Parts: sequence; structure tokens; C-alpha cells
Amino acid sequence: MSDVRTDELMAVLCARHVHDWERIAAGANSPIPAAGALLARELWAPNAREAGTGHDAPFIGAKEFTALIQRGKVDLFYFSAVQLDRHGDMNLQYVRTPSGGRRRFQGAFAAPVYYYTAKRTVMFRTEHSPRFLVDKVDYVTASAASHPRLRRHGTLTEVITPLAVLGYNPEAGHIELKSVHEGHTVAEVQQATGFPLPLADDVGTTVPPTSDELEALRTVVYDRMSQLYPQFVERVRKEVVR
Repeated sequence: MSDVRTDELMAVLCARHVHDWERIAAGANSPIPAAGALLARELWAPNAREAGTGHDAPFIGAKEFTALIQRGKVDLFYFSAVQLDRHGDMNLQYVRTPSGGRRRFQGAFAAPVYYYTAKRTVMFRTEHSPRFLVDKVDYVTASAASHPRLRRHGTLTEVITPLAVLGYNPEAGHIELKSVHEGHTVAEVQQATGFPLPLADDVGTTVPPTSDELEALRTVVYDRMSQLYPQFVERVRKEVVR
């Protein structure tokens, strides 16, 4: 898998969560899950669609999408966060600085709603470090677990990083290691995680992208993404050629 770039691996792993006929969505400026969604549609889920396209009426503003996801009509949502802790709680608000201050971010918009109402949530981030994976988030923007009497359609499913795939165990209420990418080790993943990482029952090596997945990603998918994400496509294509 030496010729596979990190972005490509993560895009393929995002794609493998998509089932045919599903509605899927991602946050703004998220080329990795966007590539994954297009890849899934090209190879095995031709009827999957981004919420607000296809048979859906186009959204006019974010409120219409929020209304759709509140009704449980979005099957899969891709998230990225500033921090994620051992309990699956996410932070999009601020982090504490070494000097005792706060570094603020753009915030959550409706993230607390989406985390509760999407049927499945996949977290992704191109960094695997104790800065991202923390023991306890500095601010709980949204929680992976809630009171049994509080209705929610779904919760966190997996976390995709450059080193590994982590899963959320709803019974135990914690993040655990599911697989390690080729070229990395369990010890390396643990060292890069800010809390003791439990192991799932069947921890193994992440299944690498197939030749068909890479071929479709590097041709059809990147061609379709070139107008919406031109800088991303230009960068990954240069990296592949090297």
C-alpha cells in the first residue's frame, strides 16, 4: 500500500460506509468524505445521494437540511471535530491554551442536533494525536450517549484517522481500536492517543484499498470533484504521480 496516500485511504474507508439508496451528508469543505461518497456511488451504491439532491428538493439555506435530519431522513453523516474524547463526546467550540486562555473556533452551528439525529455518524480527521483524541473534551458540543428517555436516531459509528479505525462501543460507552492501517502498530496508535485505548475483540489490519477503488478514485471521482475542490484534486494528483 506504499503508493496509497493518506487522503485516498481515508476516502476509501469513508466510502465503505455508504449503502445503496441512502441519503448521506457532510460538513462544508470536506473533500475526503465527498470523495468517498462519489466513490461508493461509482462502484456499489449508484442510488445513494447527497441530501438535497436527486429526488430531494434543493435546500435553500441550512435550516431545510436541519429539518430533514431532525426527521431521521439522513442515514450517514460525516463529521470532523477539534477534539474527541474517550466517551465519543465532540468539541467544536474552543480549546484551552497552555497560558490558561481559550482558542475559539467557528463553533458548532447545528452539530449537537446532527450528532443525535443522523442514523450513523462517521468521524474523520487527518490527524491522530493526543491533541485531537483527548481524555475529556474542553467543551462538550455534542455527546455520543444520552439519557434513555431522550429520543435519538443514532450515534457515532467509527472514527477514521491516518493511523487507524476506531469504533464507538455504545454498550461500554467508549472509543475502542478496531483496526490499524498497514505500516503502523497498535503501540504507535496508543502512543498517539490521549487516553488508554481499549481493543475491540477482533482488532486487525485495515483492509487496504483495492485496485478498482483506487482506479475509480483517481479517475472518475477526481474528475467530478475538480470544480468543487480544485486545490484538493490538484494536490492529491501531484502526490500520486511522485
